[in-house]
Order: sequence, then C-alpha cells, then structure tokens
Amino acid sequence: MALLSEVVSNVRIKLQIRNKTNDTIIDSDISDAIDGAIKAFSTARGFRKVKDQRGNGLSAIPLPSDWDTISKITQLWISGLQSWEYRVEDKVDLSDRAIQNVANGTKNITCIAVTDAYFFREGDVVSLINNATEAEQNWIASDGNGVTGAIVLANATAGAYSTSPQLRRRPQIVLTKSKPRDSDLIRVHYTKTHVLTESENTIDAKDQDAFEHLCAAFTAQRISAKYANTQASPLSAEIDYQSKRAEWTAIYEKEIELYKEHIEKTKKMWYQYD
Repeated sequence: MALLSEVVSNVRIKLQIRNKTNDTIIDSDISDAIDGAIKAFSTARGFRKVKDQRGNGLSAIPLPSDWDTISKITQLWISGLQSWEYRVEDKVDLSDRAIQNVANGTKNITCIAVTDAYFFREGDVVSLINNATEAEQNWIASDGNGVTGAIVLANATAGAYSTSPQLRRRPQIVLTKSKPRDSDLIRVHYTKTHVLTESENTIDAKDQDAFEHLCAAFTAQRISAKYANTQASPLSAEIDYQSKRAEWTAIYEKEIELYKEHIEKTKKMWYQYD
C-alpha cells in the first residue's frame, strides 16, 4: 500500500505526464491537495469500521469514540430485535456541566444542582468527568429537573468522584421505537476519515489509483488558481498566465473525471459487506 511520500511521487508523475510546458510543481501544493482529497474521498467512501457493544435496556447507544465530522452509519444490527428505527445525534453540546455534590445510591447516583439540568433527557448517554478525566460512561435515568437541578444517573459504577465532578453529554444513536435488552449484541458499521501518513494508509487498494487522480485534480486546481491570481509584468511577456490557467484547469477536469468514473463504476461493490 502506498504511503504518503509515494502518493506525493505518484501525483507528481500524473501531473508531469499531462503538463506540456514543464511547470514547476512544488511539494506543498501536492501536500495541501492531498489533505483536501482525504476529506473529500472520505465523505464519498470513508474508512469502514465496526464497533460491537452490549445493550443495557435503554434506547440510546453511544457512538464509537473515534466518530468524526464525516462519519456515518452504513449498517446497524441488534441481535434481539426484528426491526428498529433510529436517528443519530452527533451534533451535541459537549460542554462540561458542573455537579455541586453527589449522593451515592445502591444502583444509581443522584447529582444535585447540575448546571442546566434540563439539558439532559432520559436515556441520554453521558460521561462523568472526574478531575478532568472520564471516570465512567453512563445514562440519564430520567429527565433533568430544571427547578431543583437534580439528575439521576443509571448504573453508576465509579467508586469515587472528585469534589467538583462534571457531566458531558455524548454523541449517540437513539432508537425511536425499541430498546435492546442487556444481553443483545449491537453491531455498528460506520465510516470515518481515512488516514494517510508515512506509516499508515487506510484507503482500499482498489481505490488507491482513483484517490491519486483526485489528489492530482486538487493539485491542478490549486496551480490554476495561482495563475489566475498572478498579474503579468508589463515589462515581460514571456509567460502567458491566461494560457497557463486554462491548461491546468483542463488537467483538473481530466483528473477529476477519472476519479468520478471509478467511484461510479465501483459503487455497488463498495456497499457490499464482507
């Protein structure tokens, strides 16, 4: 699998083949283009991962800890249910909200005087932050009381809390018409942003050449934009910036077309699960 330096070299070769005027292609243009291409490619065809967890009788399921801004669920499976509907709540307020004191119970803890207690709803997945570190993952047992500031957490397990613990709501999957049992296996198939470094490349081998065409297209686009923003000196007519811009725009169009053709041709194959 090609690592970062090899991808840079491959992109340079693709562009040099098309560029008829032997323009200088600098590494920073290619590197910046690769950063943008990773995001664009991940949105169309992200890094596929699987997360298994057990149900707990509640309707909210925590999203995987490495869920990111381009992530999406491609398949959800719950062993004990015949059918289910869900929504993803990943655009949540992640502010830490202070707990003024904690009363321990036999199965749950009641957090008194939580800042903005009404913000928390029954079933919400939360983290209890202890001395700036996540002490445990938990669930809200009932809607927060906006008058008293009280919140009840289900199944608390941590033995000790700092003098000023905090609660943080977590991104979650919410089942709208069913609840998995404690014994049910929940399997989440999801995507996230690809990684391309000198030690790791998560892009599928069958997509590698198409990804490099995308990188080449984005590089050509950057070079075209530079020529568009460059004014010719009145003392020199050696460089025709308008022609340079047109040439690199044409290279962009050819490279992006090759990328799109591959994505369309392999679309059905990519959505098949092993």
